[in-house]
Amino acid sequence: MATDQEKVLRSLEGRLIALGVTDAHRIISRARDGTLILAHRGVSEIPDEVFELTDLQALGLGSEIDEIPDRIARLQNLRQLVSISGLSVSPQIGKLAKLERLSLAGGKIELPEEIGELRSLRRLIITRHNLPAIPSWVFQLHGLKRLELRHDKLKSVSGSWFRLLELEYLDLSGNLLRDVPGSLGSLSRLRVINLSGNRLADLPTELAELLCLEIAYLGFNNFETLPSVVTRWSSLRSLDLNSDPKIRVEGLDGGVRLIKQGSDLRTAPTSGLASLPRDLVGLSNLRELILHGNPRLQLPAELLGEAGEVPGIVWDKSVGEILEYYFRSLDEARPLNEAKLVLVGWGGVGKTSLVKRLIYDQFQERETRTEGIEVSSWQVNLIDDEIVRLNVWDFGGQEIMHATHQFFLTNRALYVLVLTGRSGSADTDADYWLRVIANFATGSPIIIVLNQIDLDPFELDEAGLHRRFPEIKAFVRTDCATPRGLDDLRAEIRRQTSNLPDLRASFPAAWFAIKDRLASMGEKYLTFEAYRRVCAELGETEAQAQERLAAFLHLLGIALNYRDDPRLRDTHVLNPHWVTEGIYAILNSQRVADQRGEVATTELAEILDPVDYPAERHVFLLDLMRKFELCFPFADQDDRYLIADLLPKQQPTAADDYADGLRFEYRYPVLPEGLLPRFIVRTHVLSMLRWRSGCVLSWEGNHALVRADTGDRCVRIWVSGPAEGRRRLLAVVRSDLDHIHQGYKFKVEAWVPVPGLPGLAIQYKELLAAERAGMGVLPKFVNDEMQNVHVSELLHGVDVPKVPAQRSPAGGGRPARIFISYSHQDERHKDALATHLKLLQREGLVDIWHDRRIAPGADWATEIDGALRNADIALFLVSSDFLASDYCQGIEVAEALRRRAVGELHVVPIVVRESNWGASPLAGLQAVPSDARAIASMRNRDKGWREVSQKIEALAREQLEKSRSGP
Repeated sequence: MATDQEKVLRSLEGRLIALGVTDAHRIISRARDGTLILAHRGVSEIPDEVFELTDLQALGLGSEIDEIPDRIARLQNLRQLVSISGLSVSPQIGKLAKLERLSLAGGKIELPEEIGELRSLRRLIITRHNLPAIPSWVFQLHGLKRLELRHDKLKSVSGSWFRLLELEYLDLSGNLLRDVPGSLGSLSRLRVINLSGNRLADLPTELAELLCLEIAYLGFNNFETLPSVVTRWSSLRSLDLNSDPKIRVEGLDGGVRLIKQGSDLRTAPTSGLASLPRDLVGLSNLRELILHGNPRLQLPAELLGEAGEVPGIVWDKSVGEILEYYFRSLDEARPLNEAKLVLVGWGGVGKTSLVKRLIYDQFQERETRTEGIEVSSWQVNLIDDEIVRLNVWDFGGQEIMHATHQFFLTNRALYVLVLTGRSGSADTDADYWLRVIANFATGSPIIIVLNQIDLDPFELDEAGLHRRFPEIKAFVRTDCATPRGLDDLRAEIRRQTSNLPDLRASFPAAWFAIKDRLASMGEKYLTFEAYRRVCAELGETEAQAQERLAAFLHLLGIALNYRDDPRLRDTHVLNPHWVTEGIYAILNSQRVADQRGEVATTELAEILDPVDYPAERHVFLLDLMRKFELCFPFADQDDRYLIADLLPKQQPTAADDYADGLRFEYRYPVLPEGLLPRFIVRTHVLSMLRWRSGCVLSWEGNHALVRADTGDRCVRIWVSGPAEGRRRLLAVVRSDLDHIHQGYKFKVEAWVPVPGLPGLAIQYKELLAAERAGMGVLPKFVNDEMQNVHVSELLHGVDVPKVPAQRSPAGGGRPARIFISYSHQDERHKDALATHLKLLQREGLVDIWHDRRIAPGADWATEIDGALRNADIALFLVSSDFLASDYCQGIEVAEALRRRAVGELHVVPIVVRESNWGASPLAGLQAVPSDARAIASMRNRDKGWREVSQKIEALAREQLEKSRSGP
């Protein structure tokens, strides 16, 4: 027999269905667990049945409900009450003795003072109620731990703050405050304070008593300099001083992300900080410092961190480096006055002729084709005779070179896009190149040059292009033969260069001397240790400062370095020509083309100039190409590589046999050159067929055909084989493509073709939204009739289940942290292992660390020690080279076994190559694959890696359950 509560719930469900609520069943299902959300169109008042649900613990009210009536007092077990719009609140709310959280948003209705009787209240949120001051009853809530009075037009926050001694979180952001009272200093337990978006010019000295304060939001105020009281907050670990309205800061309480957004008109404009106090260096616990939107500090954008689209970019900069650079720059510094000018466009549009006209006023009718990238220096006089040096980069326009352009396009640059009317496709060409620039150099200013205008007159849809690409600053018509428009172009370049945001960033005096020395050296490259000696000789002895300078020189194109990659960290390239000419010599080699992209290291001596490219630098170039994901070594031939961009264009006939089964698509606004070759490089351990625009992968008895269609600007995926295995292989494919997509600024759309309905595909995010809304079917119009698409069936076909997020209400736990140790001679086995763990990563079961994740300039020993110390599972790839590594054995294995002995770490030896490891300290542990068989000697390596991944999955799930249950 149904209980009274169950009868009420059934009645409520019928009421909601009658009101047109599509997911009524899901709402009632959650209500059985104590949570009722009435945020649905058509629900304009709280249904009578709700007040009969005396066990209800959480109630959420939507924007159409405008009253909380007297009957609310009947819900005596209510612990959370949330409203997202303005409403009338009955004084009876004060009778909810167990209420712990109250959130009221919007409206001009006076709030009842009876709220002050809620003695159990721990969190109070009042937003957009246009409060002129804090109601006195707030200070009666002595147990309050979190108080948020956001965007309420508060002009004063005076009150009895000493009564709120339990308060840990205070948010007064987005108000009209010109000062705050010193009595806030009495909040001795305060951990987080948010005063951003006000009109504060200083903070009272009494706030120095906030000794427990860990997080402070102070941006968008009128501070000229940071208030000195901030330097007294000794526990402070996160400080947000962002005043850029186009950037939103999230997660300051754990994993800071910077997210691009449109201008927030609610935030008053501010000129930002003019200076920082030196005592800021004394905050030893400070780990995050966000300083965007403070141009007067003259800090380079590269030092501050980049923002991205939702979910944003994780802020990973160093507070110490930011402050060290800033205060160093104050002493004997001068503006850098140097920038990068980049010319892009198809081959033959006259980029090189344009450069020679601009810099030297020279013209040669038949200009030699640019192979790779040419870099020239151009001194430009700006306004008031300010002299600026432009490093002019002229990119070759050949299609095969586009794959490497992305590694040289940076935000610290002015772009000149050169077009001609010769091909009749100027509008299409403009769209392509503008999207490329927008992707790899977001927000950078662009000048469009309509070149050879006398020879081939043409027009562009200038207004349309500018609407879609607001970064366009000017359209200039030129002809190098005449020379028409060159003065106009020079003037526009001067104007836009003068406006570059980082042009006048302060540069320490010693750095100028180092930069000039490196630029004048005759060597093509030097070791990083030799670079350090040059720095020390010219006055820069601090190691981190040397590495920061190396990063700036890299961005300026003066001296390239790749400190983030252990294969490349030892070589500091002084001449960008040396890199590009070497790589393009290989890419353009007829011999390599005839061998369909295959090249042996021994063959490079016949391809490269022996003087400029001695044999000991050949591997460096190949490793650089590996970093750019242009090539990979064959599994059993370390000295032989395949360059994916040189694979045959023709798809093998046999590939058509795999165009069946489960399907998935990615659609692009512009299909980037090199996308599929990069994917082929990333998945080479799985591929059985390859051509330039596609491949066939084989994994655990399943096959995936992945193919790019340039005309449709999409990548199509077919996966065939056993049903469960198809989802797993698709997850691996999507993992690699999604990784590549992370480097794109434009949006890539995922689509799911519907089986049995040719021509119908549904956006993946639409399916997810439908699932969240509780919709079982999606009606779609196809073939002149309506079809019902079953949401869960379609999603189940393409998705592996994910572990709930760490902070989910259900307490989902966290992924297991995995540390991988290996000899670099076994990198191909590390890559194979990473491929087989991608599925576990996508499920949210594991977070993988290996030495390729060490950030540029970071201390290697410290990073490795920290990763191993925080790991839950340590994987050791056992081979003779691994056993011969003193560091692997003496440091990593020793520390792992120590932590294992006290129950802190799982240690798993993975035998990848035959070796005599019986005397190793790891010999007493259970190894995988079973019987300690070496994977390299197995006929079916997939089977071996599958056994490895199953072992790791079991340990990861064990760790997940452990983290769910708490310490």
